[in-house]
Order: sequence, then C-alpha cells, then structure tokens
Amino acid sequence: QAALAAAQLKKAGERALLLSAHDEAGTLFQRAREILTGPEHTVQRLEIEVQWAELEARRGTYTRAREILLPALDEARSIGHKLLQATLLGHLGRIAGWQQDDTTALRYLQEALEIVRGANDKPALVFVLRQLGNFIHRSDPDAGRKYFQESIDLAREIGERREEANGLNSLANLHAFEDD
Repeated sequence: QAALAAAQLKKAGERALLLSAHDEAGTLFQRAREILTGPEHTVQRLEIEVQWAELEARRGTYTRAREILLPALDEARSIGHKLLQATLLGHLGRIAGWQQDDTTALRYLQEALEIVRGANDKPALVFVLRQLGNFIHRSDPDAGRKYFQESIDLAREIGERREEANGLNSLANLHAFEDD
C-alpha cells in the first residue's frame, strides 16, 4: 500500500513540478518520502530523492540539490543499482556544470554514460547524452552537436517526444551560441 500511495504522490509531484508549482511539488515529494520507510522501498525512495533534488535545482538551490543527491548516490552504490546510479550521476553532473565545476561535471557525466551505454538503457542514455552536450558544447561545439544529435535520434526511436523536444532545444541553444 505504501509503495502505491508513494507512486501516486510522486506522479502528482512531477506534474506539479512541470507546472512550476514548486511548493505543491515539495509537499507531495516530502509526503511520499515519509511513507517509504522500509528497506524494500529503497529504490522507490531514491527515485523520489531525484525528483526532490530536481525541485531544488529549479529553485536555484544547487547546494541543497547536491546535498540530496550525494547520499542518494552512495546508497544506490551500496545496493548495486547501476541505472539509479547513472540517473543520480547525470543530475549531479548537470548541477556541477551549473556551478561551474567542470572537472566534477565531466567526471559524473562520463561515469553515467558508461553505465547507461553498458546497460543499453535508451531513456537514460537520451538524458545523459543531452547533459553531456549541454556541458561540452561551449568548449567543443562539434562534440556537443554529436551528443545532442544522438540524444534526439534515440528519443525519436523510443517515442519520447518530450525528450526529443528537450534535445532540439539544446541543439537550438548551440546554434544560437555559434551565431554569437
């Protein structure tokens, strides 16, 4: 019962996040975290931690987002959940990039890429490729373009229209950067 209730709260929180209803999303994620207390709920709770950190990042509180993600990454490593590790690493890489910590961003993103390529997890690969492109395109536009294009192509292949749009937006940002 707790897992089902938490899943519904998480879904509602994700929708609230899409609508920029940050306070509502925070309340929903907090409640979902509170009811997932047992070890059998570890993976589900960590997935909610990712959403919580996304909320904090959208609020611009990057340090708080990292404080959520780092222990979650340690926990995902301790239980050996590779795909969850990749998700957490992708988000940590994006946040490190926003904080101008290029070395850390690249380390996290490359580790995430290795995991998702090895697992052939196409939805996760779409996200990580786009994050690598977002990170690298200012210093190496050609490499950024390749990451974006691979991300877009994969999103199309698996029918992820929102992720395709996100990739196209990143590619448009690259073109704007090159025109400056």
